[in-house]
Amino acid sequence: MKPMTLSAVLGLAVFGLAAPGIAMDGHASGDDIRLTITVTCDIHTDYLDEVITGIDLAAGTIDLGQHAQDCEAVTGYVEAAPASSVVVTIPDGALFPDCQVTNDCFDPYTVTIHEGTTISWHNNDTVPHTVTGMEPHPDGTFDSLVLAGEGFAYTFDTPGTYWYGCSVHPWARGVIVVEPEGGIDATPVSPEVPLHDAMALHQVAELLTQYREDGVDSFQEMTGLHPFREVAGLVVSLADQTVVAHNANPLFVGFHYGHLVESASIPVDVILRVAQTQGVWISYPVPNGMGDITSHERGWVRIYDSHAFISSYTVTMRENVQGMVGEIIRLYAVGDITFDTISSFDMQSPEYPFVVDPGTMLVVADGYDSGRVGTMSEIVDAIPLEDGHGVWTEYVSYNPATGMEEPKRSWLVMHDGYLFGSGYHP
Repeated sequence: MKPMTLSAVLGLAVFGLAAPGIAMDGHASGDDIRLTITVTCDIHTDYLDEVITGIDLAAGTIDLGQHAQDCEAVTGYVEAAPASSVVVTIPDGALFPDCQVTNDCFDPYTVTIHEGTTISWHNNDTVPHTVTGMEPHPDGTFDSLVLAGEGFAYTFDTPGTYWYGCSVHPWARGVIVVEPEGGIDATPVSPEVPLHDAMALHQVAELLTQYREDGVDSFQEMTGLHPFREVAGLVVSLADQTVVAHNANPLFVGFHYGHLVESASIPVDVILRVAQTQGVWISYPVPNGMGDITSHERGWVRIYDSHAFISSYTVTMRENVQGMVGEIIRLYAVGDITFDTISSFDMQSPEYPFVVDPGTMLVVADGYDSGRVGTMSEIVDAIPLEDGHGVWTEYVSYNPATGMEEPKRSWLVMHDGYLFGSGYHP
């Protein structure tokens, strides 16, 4: 006798399936249930469709053909593994470099999940791609060839930020942010410069050196010098706010950069003042062709001879607000900005900076609405932190982008006896 096993997952309710002459009770559950039926028969054919001639889930029957005789069935119920609710598609056309301009090579570009969640990638393009971890991480390196029309799934069990891409098409990039289930405990803010920040600082220094040696001729020399570089270098003319050189993608030359800077985490007047003397970190949203914000860039800016020399790279929303808080603290510590300066930012994006007195939980600076200064912070619970430590917290706050009260996730760092923060609406 040859055994065969059938299984099915039927949403919120599973009905009994019956082999001829064998009745089984129905079963229902609030969770997905997997019904397994092991049917053992004498099989007189090598073709399954001659054994099982029909399955009617509504009626709860399996029809076995004449080639299956003396059948016996044993049923069982097990909880089904939850289906992944997170799907990333590789869209049609991802084989062309144009998709990197709007970060649409993987859709969505940034995915934020909790540990233990499975991501499923599906290739909707006409050619094979890979889903390849860009560097080793605690869960090991994931790497899979995904043929056209096929998929690949991976479960992320360890919190962290996971950059990945396609090894066949190096311009295709994406990022997975894995958050712990119970939130993040207070952690020391590292004084070390992150790798991408160090690369950006070095690249701006190189651009400036090349310009001082060759003048405007350097713009043509540096354009396209490092195609598809993850940390890109560019030069913007302050006269008309257009890109005059871009070492990673020549397509950006002539692009109007001004509207991006106007949406930056630091107001333009502060950028122009600080970047001429010591440089400044900024971040800004990057829209796609439809005007939707698909990602954020973090960049180091130096101004010299009526040009802005910039090196930037794509960051997650978490990295965006953490970087903003770090730069606000740095500028405050060296005296380039005050609480009054922060309150004059008048930013319209939800990622504005703010400062709270932890003793009273009163707002002492607010980059969105200076009228909030002196009012009770929306972070109503006192957060005990040591100086130089940071923590993530969640609460309900007004979202300038929607005009509604919505959940907000903020990064708070204690510095000089005050809580410096910035957040976003997930």
